[in-house]
Amino acid sequence: MSAVTRYLVLDIGSASVGGAVVEYSKGELPCIKFSIREEISYREILEKERFLKDALQTLDEVLRKILAGYVGTIHGVSVGLFSVFATVRTRLLRTDYQVPVRITQKLLDKLRNDFPSSFFEEHQMQVKLNGYETANPFGKEAKQVELAISRSFGEPKILEMISLAIRKHFHTKNIFFHGFPFIAYMAIRDLMPEESEFLFLDIGGEVTDISLVR
Repeated sequence: MSAVTRYLVLDIGSASVGGAVVEYSKGELPCIKFSIREEISYREILEKERFLKDALQTLDEVLRKILAGYVGTIHGVSVGLFSVFATVRTRLLRTDYQVPVRITQKLLDKLRNDFPSSFFEEHQMQVKLNGYETANPFGKEAKQVELAISRSFGEPKILEMISLAIRKHFHTKNIFFHGFPFIAYMAIRDLMPEESEFLFLDIGGEVTDISLVR
């Protein structure tokens, strides 16, 4: 019998908080064992501090119901945050060399580190060598290297408050945060791999998110 890994997946949106327990087994598709969604109290005027309090109360309610409705060990928690709590930015980093250089992971890491910032999530979206995109740059030589880096940013105080709310019910150190625009991008890319450029709108609650991919 293969080992099973269970993750708690949380979605803290602008109108509701959702939660699901997902089981992963080697060689099998992920299986949703339990899911729930609760609406966040609606207010005509969006105030960040007030909304944070409402969202945390709804998160606590969702976690309580998951704990009551599902029995099993949770190995980690993945949290998706919408734009009030997380900002996703993509930046192009480019370096030109006088002579061709061999591309290594150390060289790409140095290029990323030249763009310092405080972030909780980072993804390398694209690599171009001499102006041409490549899926496997390592071992090749180029005079121009360009990276497209996507990073998610959030206030440490808010991330800590969410973490404390989760650990109140589930005792795990493995809590991972993700910006919702990147989650949406990954889902759309997998569902429509033939589309390289698109505009994504998330209309719900008190906030509308717009993401442009090109």
